[in-house]
Amino acid sequence: MKDKELISKWEKTGLLDDLKDKLPLAKILEMTAIELVDKDNEKCLKNHQLTTSMMLPVITKLYRSKNMDFDLVDIRQLIKRFDIDVECIKDLHSSTHTTLDIEAEFCQFFTETYKK
Repeated sequence: MKDKELISKWEKTGLLDDLKDKLPLAKILEMTAIELVDKDNEKCLKNHQLTTSMMLPVITKLYRSKNMDFDLVDIRQLIKRFDIDVECIKDLHSSTHTTLDIEAEFCQFFTETYKK
């Protein structure tokens, strides 16, 4: 896919808003999306649905707030770690914490504490 097409594709999500150089994040998002839809990942991720639904905003926040760049190995490690850590959300969903946006709170915590 050409760079302009890639940028255009990811601009539609709003994840590239307010960036001067959109190509680096567009490439990271594309690699992440490809990894998330990979059938092998679907089988080995314990929390595939939660991980898939939350990973793109998390990786965008890490890129923007911590100026992190990711290669394919980094993305794979991040997905695996997130999948393990997100297990705690299942417990919270069954508790009495119904006034919290649990996914948003978890994503915020994860991005604040994540280190490569």
